[in-house]
Amino acid sequence: MPLSAGGLLYRDHLLTVPVDREDHARFGTIPLHAREVVDPERDGEDLPCCCSCRAGRAGAPRGPPARAGARGSRRRRAPTA
Repeated sequence: MPLSAGGLLYRDHLLTVPVDREDHARFGTIPLHAREVVDPERDGEDLPCCCSCRAGRAGAPRGPPARAGARGSRRRRAPTA
C-alpha cells in the first residue's frame, strides 16, 4: 500500500536477488529493499527507473561520504633543498 508524504507517493518493495548473477547457485540469494517515489499525478505512468545502491550496516549515517582530508587541517612543510 503506498504511503503519501511531502506531496509524493512512496511504495516499498522487497525483491530476492542472486548474489552472483553469473552463477545463481554459487552464493544463493539475498533480500533487496527498494523504495519507489513518484509524483501522485504521474502514478501509473511508465516512468524511467533510477537505482541508488547503498551498502553498509543498518543505522549507518546516510549523508554523502566525507571528503579526503576533511578530518582536520594539516599544513605541509615546504620541501627544503
